[in-house]
Amino acid sequence: MMPRSKYLISTILVVVIFLSALPEVARYYVINKITQQGFDNVTIEDVDLNLFTGTLQIENVRVEVNNEEKLVIGLMRADYRWQGIFSGGIATELIEIQDTTLAVIEDDDGNFEVVIPIVANEQSPTGGQTQIEPEQTLAVPNLDVDLVRLANIDVNIQLKQFTGRYNIRQFTLTRVSTWHDYPAELTLDSRLNNTEISAKLTAQPLATTPSVQGDIDIKNIQYGDFQKLANIYLPYPIDTLQGMTDVELYLDGIRDKDNNLIFNFNGDLVSKKLHLSSKQLAVNLQNLSSNFDAKLQLLKDTTLVSGTLNSEIEDLTIVDEASDHLLIGFEHLTSTNLTITDELSVSVEQLGFSELSWFNSVVKQEQKQAQTQKSNNQAKVKSSNNLDTLIIDNAQLGNSFNRLTLDKIQLAGLQTSLQLNEQNELSWLQTINQVQARFFPTNQSLQTNQTEEINADTTITPTVEPVKINNKEDSNIEFVYGVSTVSLTSPAHINLIKTLKSQPHKIQLDIKKLALTELTNQLKPKESHFELHTTLNKHASISVEGSGYLTQSPIDLSLNGQIEDMSFVTLSPFIESFAGYQFTRGQFDHKFELQLHQNTIEMSNELQIRKLQVKDIDESKVVSTLPIPMAISVLEDNKGVIDIDIPVKGNLDDANVNVNSILQKSITQAVKKGSIGFLKYALQPYGAVFIAAEYLVDASNQIAFDDMTFTVNSAHLEVTQLDYANKLIAVLTKRDEIDLHLCGVSNKADKAELIIEYQGEQLDAQLAELAKQRAVSLKSYMSEQGITNKRLFLCKAKYQEDGTSGVTISMD
Repeated sequence: MMPRSKYLISTILVVVIFLSALPEVARYYVINKITQQGFDNVTIEDVDLNLFTGTLQIENVRVEVNNEEKLVIGLMRADYRWQGIFSGGIATELIEIQDTTLAVIEDDDGNFEVVIPIVANEQSPTGGQTQIEPEQTLAVPNLDVDLVRLANIDVNIQLKQFTGRYNIRQFTLTRVSTWHDYPAELTLDSRLNNTEISAKLTAQPLATTPSVQGDIDIKNIQYGDFQKLANIYLPYPIDTLQGMTDVELYLDGIRDKDNNLIFNFNGDLVSKKLHLSSKQLAVNLQNLSSNFDAKLQLLKDTTLVSGTLNSEIEDLTIVDEASDHLLIGFEHLTSTNLTITDELSVSVEQLGFSELSWFNSVVKQEQKQAQTQKSNNQAKVKSSNNLDTLIIDNAQLGNSFNRLTLDKIQLAGLQTSLQLNEQNELSWLQTINQVQARFFPTNQSLQTNQTEEINADTTITPTVEPVKINNKEDSNIEFVYGVSTVSLTSPAHINLIKTLKSQPHKIQLDIKKLALTELTNQLKPKESHFELHTTLNKHASISVEGSGYLTQSPIDLSLNGQIEDMSFVTLSPFIESFAGYQFTRGQFDHKFELQLHQNTIEMSNELQIRKLQVKDIDESKVVSTLPIPMAISVLEDNKGVIDIDIPVKGNLDDANVNVNSILQKSITQAVKKGSIGFLKYALQPYGAVFIAAEYLVDASNQIAFDDMTFTVNSAHLEVTQLDYANKLIAVLTKRDEIDLHLCGVSNKADKAELIIEYQGEQLDAQLAELAKQRAVSLKSYMSEQGITNKRLFLCKAKYQEDGTSGVTISMD
């Protein structure tokens, strides 16, 4: 008995000693292995290994390099079951890690350090890159884990494009198995800087069709944390990025029998107080709320995305920082059923904007006080561009982003100001051109500034060729669009503003109705119909109706319209540069019909002008050769009314022909025709020349009267000449603006009389003197009757073999 007892006791002592020493041996072994990885100070406070209960616990692990802590673990624990070994695998009840701190660091060379350095693109001793061994199959043992639990895991992230601290407050993973089809559950409660991240997921990774589903919530995402990262992908660097977002997401995903991954997402996204600014733009967004339902398919050969989105956006502004102009902004936007298909075509049931603004001046906070202190004595016109509502129904964008169709565009509450310079150019266009020049420089400017941009480390956006559409029917059109109806309802106000000599002038159009149908640029477009009813400065009315093919080139158009009670004084600042005169009084009515076909214009105009008065402006700015003062004088009746018809016709393909030149010529012709109508009766029987049609339009812009014929070799006014002269005097007395040119002429009949007494140069001198005296005699008589010399112009006297024997008379 004694030997057996001693043997048993010895065995027990050996086992006890072994079990007692095992934790220390394990601690020494772990420290030694960690030290071999290049760490110079490794401490483990306690290792508890209980083979009977199946527990391994390590407490207070600290790993240092050069007296700098690289890893701190408060507690690591594993509880396992021995019986799992006899089942052909490892069964573990618990794997737990608590109170752990580590860092993820990227150095200047792009190398990463996570406890131990990980060198990016490691070089071989010969200088080339290290060859990667062929992928080998990883033999994973049969493993069951009842629970994986992480608590208070702190990760310090220091990357070039992102810095922050990620803290896992609680992480649990239950029923993890590599050989049993158990449903695993994952819960996460963590924080990235100020962002709260939580998840609750259920997965069956070993099922015939592996799946995962559950909720993911991300609260208080701070945009500023990702500013450096955003600058990698944005075309222009941003200086400021602020705001926050919350995301609530439900995920449902599977891997099918063909190893395709299919994920379904639905949830809500809320973004608040976004502020983004750069040297080019400043973007502000107060609130974005959206509900989405999306599907992501990761297939073998492609990736497909589809889904539906409903969203609301509040208070968005985009400001051009260079000019302090609001490019666009709105108070509210709703999108209903925005859908993306697998083929990437996009459709939206309705887009609704409210309080839409564009191209308004932005007053910065520091400028407000200074502006309030300025004098208000100067005349000012406020420039504003606003739209109460804009609704777009049933918009569809093709999968190549080159075909857009809209069922309806409805606008209401329009208030817009169109600023014009002295050349009648819109300030809008100047703003757009300036912004476009900054954001989309031409190839020439890119080449010019290429060296400067490279030195400034500025990314140059390459020129992108426009995408050609594939539809054969529209193969010549880069972007095809179609709008079924466009309507603008009252109240709608358009202000046309022009400043001359520091004085603003405004025309206000109040639109009662604007309707347009079938606006499209397809090669086979439908005929558009349009209708416009508006008032100008609350008094004049304008109505236009018509139809045509507005987007084809050349335009095919047919319309008719009417303008009533239009004031010349209101229009004067906008037409003075064309007319050459300032209109100080008067109004007109205008009925017109216009046909444009194959670049040929044909237009009829019926004008009635009332009580018109004009005055000269700076002669250096006069463009028109139209004698407007004379036209008023000879055309208006005793009530101050002018009725004229102006036909306009011509081919716009002619390089020397345009609408302005056609209109100018037509007006001149109408003025002359009206002048002749008056003069023909006022000068009878001395106006017979006006009856001949070929004399109605004179290329020299003059109206010629009948010649005043004198007795041969005489400059004396006889009864016949005096009667004609008195008719001219009556016309000039009644029409103050008419001036006459008097040109004395001698002819071969006069020469036959004078050649008896004079020869050679003396004869020529006598013929010239006779011609001169005839004009002088007529002018002298008219002056004696009260016509001022300023209205009577003498021409150089001349001899014409077959000319008149007397005086030719004309009117400019």
